[in-house]
Amino acid sequence: MFNCQYRLAPETELPGNVLDGYAALKYVLSDPDKYGIDKDHVAVYGVGGGGLVSLGLGYHLAKEGESALVSCVIGNCPCSYGDHWFKPTGNEYNAEVNDVWRNTQKESYKMLTG
Repeated sequence: MFNCQYRLAPETELPGNVLDGYAALKYVLSDPDKYGIDKDHVAVYGVGGGGLVSLGLGYHLAKEGESALVSCVIGNCPCSYGDHWFKPTGNEYNAEVNDVWRNTQKESYKMLTG
């Protein structure tokens, strides 16, 4: 298990903090033996702001054709742009990530509850 730090809003807007998570994931997966990682069983999980970063990371991986790097992405209670943590920027990426987290929450619940 790794706890990765990322830059916080409002000083850093999306996708900056998502890209921090992406860099951390790529770093630990660059040498899986060193970190004792089973590359076939990698999950990304976050709560609150980390939930949004996790879901944004899942979106980014899919957008880059790298979704096979992780088995599961879960964002628990992710902060969205309606929350006080983020300022809307009108950025298309932000709107897409917001939609993705809504759908992913539903799918995560289904997956976890069977």
